[in-house]
Amino acid sequence: FTSFQTVKMSSQSQEPVAATADDAILSKLSCVRLHYYEDPFLEAMFHKKKCRRSPIINRGYYVRVAAFDKLIVEFLGLALCLKHNKKQIVSLGGGLDTTFWRLQRSHPQLFDDCLLRFIEIDYLETCSRKIMLFKQNESLFLNQQVLASAAKIDVKHGSITSDRYCLVSGDLSQWSQLIQQLHQQQVLRYDVPTLFVSECVLIYMPWQRSQEIIASTAKLFSHGVAFSVYEQILPTDAFGQTMIKNLSERGLELMSYTQYPTLQAQQQRFLDHGYDIAVAWDLNRIYTQYLTRADLKRIEQLEMFDEFEEWHMFMAHYFISSNVFYPKSIGNRKTPTIAVSTTATT
Repeated sequence: FTSFQTVKMSSQSQEPVAATADDAILSKLSCVRLHYYEDPFLEAMFHKKKCRRSPIINRGYYVRVAAFDKLIVEFLGLALCLKHNKKQIVSLGGGLDTTFWRLQRSHPQLFDDCLLRFIEIDYLETCSRKIMLFKQNESLFLNQQVLASAAKIDVKHGSITSDRYCLVSGDLSQWSQLIQQLHQQQVLRYDVPTLFVSECVLIYMPWQRSQEIIASTAKLFSHGVAFSVYEQILPTDAFGQTMIKNLSERGLELMSYTQYPTLQAQQQRFLDHGYDIAVAWDLNRIYTQYLTRADLKRIEQLEMFDEFEEWHMFMAHYFISSNVFYPKSIGNRKTPTIAVSTTATT
């Protein structure tokens, strides 16, 4: 694949943003080693790494991982469009994430029956590093049975191609060029139901750029799109201002933080650009109303925990949204009232 790293980058430097992948992986590794969830693939890649995060960080990352696992599994299990119609998943800026392999291991039949392809897009440097780690553990990551074909690896351009999984290097700030190239090279299809996943990615881009991505997905994918986002909200209070200051000291700017400061604004962000349903919940609500209660009881026993006020404040400043654009074959496109009024709070 052609690398898009030669295209002029957005106004935010690539290096600090790419470095957030390491932060996320070490936090997830801390969760795995304390048995919040299982990830033998992460352990295989980073077995020499030593890490131990605070209980608040461990719980926060567990919520993030568990929520997206559930969203992905539910999406794949939906009966959409034609009977037995397979779906594709596109992870934007997923870094060194192992979601594809974890969920394929825990839901092999679902992946066989319902997943057309899982596509990851990230910077060339990150993709090249991921390829190196995969090649050190080929039996785990480049298994033909898992990938549904032999993997074609292009180290120079940071890509892996197989029937079920693709890794592609690209600059999301050059979205129109990137997605057109992926479609022309038959990596990505417009005629199957598609889930986009973005975890703290769009917020590092100018809001106009992320708006372009959202609007284009509603126009291009004729069989429906779901788009799930994990980002920060509430930038004007003390916690939000501290977050901005801390990230700024690392060379990071939350470029759309003030443009979409509340849950209502995050929902409107999608409704204004063609989506039919937009629902955004902060992590407090995700924790109490979306995740499985039995598993929550289990993880609540893993570590001593008495920082509840700080925990709830932290959780209030992050959200997950689930946004849906109906297939073009659906005639009645009126947005359900509950999608805006009942679930939107600041």
